[in-house]
Amino acid sequence: MFIPVIQRKTDSRSSGAGPTITGMNKRPSSPVPAAGHADHGQSIWHGIRMRDVLAAPSPDDDPRAIRVPVSWADEAAAALAALCTELAASPRPKRGRAARPTPFGHRIDAMMAADRWIAPLDEAACREGLHETLGASLHTMLRDRRGTAGVSLWTGQEDALTPPSFLINLPAFYTRTDGLDVAALGQAVSDAVLALTLAVPSARRLAVTPTGLAALLDKAGLAYASQEAQDTARCLTAFIRACADHASATLARSLGGGEAASSVVSRDLPASCPLPGLAEAARQACETAPLGGLRHRATTAILPPQIVESLLGVRISGIAPGFSPLTSEGTLSESAQDWLLARGLRAEDAIAALIRGESVFPSADTPARIAMHDAVAPFIHMMEARPAAEPDKDAATTPIRSAQAEDLPARRRGYTQRATVGGHTVFLRTGEYADGRLGEISISLPKDSPTARGLTECLAQAISIGLQHGVRLDRFVEALALTDFGPAGTVEGDPSVDRATSIPDYVVRHLAASYTHQAVTPAPVVEGRNEDEDTISPLLPLDLPHDVRKVSARSRRRGLRLVNG
Repeated sequence: MFIPVIQRKTDSRSSGAGPTITGMNKRPSSPVPAAGHADHGQSIWHGIRMRDVLAAPSPDDDPRAIRVPVSWADEAAAALAALCTELAASPRPKRGRAARPTPFGHRIDAMMAADRWIAPLDEAACREGLHETLGASLHTMLRDRRGTAGVSLWTGQEDALTPPSFLINLPAFYTRTDGLDVAALGQAVSDAVLALTLAVPSARRLAVTPTGLAALLDKAGLAYASQEAQDTARCLTAFIRACADHASATLARSLGGGEAASSVVSRDLPASCPLPGLAEAARQACETAPLGGLRHRATTAILPPQIVESLLGVRISGIAPGFSPLTSEGTLSESAQDWLLARGLRAEDAIAALIRGESVFPSADTPARIAMHDAVAPFIHMMEARPAAEPDKDAATTPIRSAQAEDLPARRRGYTQRATVGGHTVFLRTGEYADGRLGEISISLPKDSPTARGLTECLAQAISIGLQHGVRLDRFVEALALTDFGPAGTVEGDPSVDRATSIPDYVVRHLAASYTHQAVTPAPVVEGRNEDEDTISPLLPLDLPHDVRKVSARSRRRGLRLVNG
């Protein structure tokens, strides 16, 4: 386990220098000359086979030449192109050229692009005497795809809503032969806290973000929904939190600002976990974690997916479970292959199981995601919202009425209402169920045109079908009340309705008064309006006098005079 301690140099070569963080991984006792820092990146990446890839931040952008290691996928090249969009236009010559001219514009080199944000941190760490090989450590983490800074450090643009972040790729610290490299994981966390502190000295909230938990569990052969997987995640996050708090307290003693307190405790840890040495290291780190004097109020987080995860080869972000054992191309994913290898299975065994209707790959439902969230939440400062629980299928629910029609009895009760709406006679008949509920209606207009009679009969039949299929009467009242078209006017013969704006308005307001005992407020009477006007169907496009008979023939001939020639 890596626990940083303060060691102040006393030799003459370091007189006046600040304190230095050292630990189990012993660093050189003398500072590296400033001129040697420029060689850190090249020496770390020396011997790594590289390839040139044409990639673009988006399909609408022009492709650019990106130089990445051979083992990196094309998604990593596209992510690097998106992170370094300004390099193609104005490459920075400082400490080597991160972008070199090619027929497709300036080529972006992965090592040089990373050195643009690593170099200032390396120089600051050496200047303060905090870390003599921070640049080499950060380059090594990126080369081995174990960790890298977040988007804000790559682009140089701070996000006011998100603290500076550093991603730790968990499966990169695990091998089947050696298990989990606990010491390297602790060293990476401490270097991440130092790098973020030097990058944003004013920040009091850091986001050291473990990611790729599902891929680590697949490598170890642990099902995501199992208790062993939750115990492993609990020990991992507790160890990362304790190492981050140790580094924060060390920096507080060196740089000042140690006011925050730590709340990580070992009682929340399981007695053991499947990864050898992890539970013991986590318990020791938590027991020796400083209770106060931290420089940062928060050091760990589980953040939403970031584009820089493609540089690390992360396909399953954070603590999320695997979605599918297949890639977008339809082949087995790397995590699925690791799962089969950890379980001693071959691809043929998986195919045979699928033919039998089974699956050899673990699945994670919503309860498993909630359990994993609850397992790591005590050790992470900032997390996404807890997944919503699925509704209880066994809980008592209100029975849903069937959409089947409920037949009326052959002999049923009801009544017939005769009324006059604006001088038009209306017969309204109802039919009821045995319990008194309305089940059908019929509307008759004996003195109106065949078209009006047919439309009202169709309306009555539609309302009857809806009532028999469970539609409430108040829904029809809400839809048809106060509809305004002729015939309309004063209602005679029905004391429940004084006037109506239309025949459907009268029908539904009468039914509401009779079966729901709720009166609908009628529309106000418009002054100067002749209610019988709605019943007149003009035959000519010209306005004629209301009573043509009042205009005599003599008055019509008054403007004419016969003149004899």
